Amino acid sequence: MRLKIQLKILPFAVLSVFAISAVLPLPIMIDSDGSLTAAPSAREKQRIDALIAAVEKSGLIFIRNGSEHSAADAASHMRLKFNNAGNRISTAEQFIDYLASKSSITGSPYYLKFPDGRTEKAGIWLHRKLKELDGKERIDK
Repeated sequence: MRLKIQLKILPFAVLSVFAISAVLPLPIMIDSDGSLTAAPSAREKQRIDALIAAVEKSGLIFIRNGSEHSAADAASHMRLKFNNAGNRISTAEQFIDYLASKSSITGSPYYLKFPDGRTEKAGIWLHRKLKELDGKERIDK
């Protein structure tokens, strides 16, 4: 019975996606969970690129699945994950939450190690850094 209901709804959902994508100037796709996703806007791509550049220049040690990596290696890994994500990520915040702060294989959080030896979850630092970059951009304008 449930299958019949889903089949009756499916044509409407497909038509809705085509109607929405005809109106919106963004590339739209359906994610594996059925939700609509869009490629990041130029502004969001700029924010993500700035965040990755900040990671690269940070000089911090990034701990991924128990292994330590340089800031340059971490930035390279983030670029790879972002490029492989396609249209599944549309904001810098999503980039942090779904790609840059945890392993897509194990789900384990990434950590940062500071020069004084203390560690912090990468997601916390990345969100803080993004806010800092956003604030700096407002001042620079």
